Amino acid sequence: MPAGRRDAPVARYWPGFATATSIADLLAHRSGLPPVRRELPPGSLVDWDAGVAPTRRAA
Repeated sequence: MPAGRRDAPVARYWPGFATATSIADLLAHRSGLPPVRRELPPGSLVDWDAGVAPTRRAA
């Protein structure tokens, strides 16, 4: 991923993400998001709504 994209705020790609966290922070596990502590259903990583649901619930 080009450096310019790593430094971009997550909100550029996920408008509902309301912090100044960068893509680099997410990739380095420095975003402050709570961990998902349950098994996710198969396919949830390629299904946007299923993939972000645990984060939405934790917010």
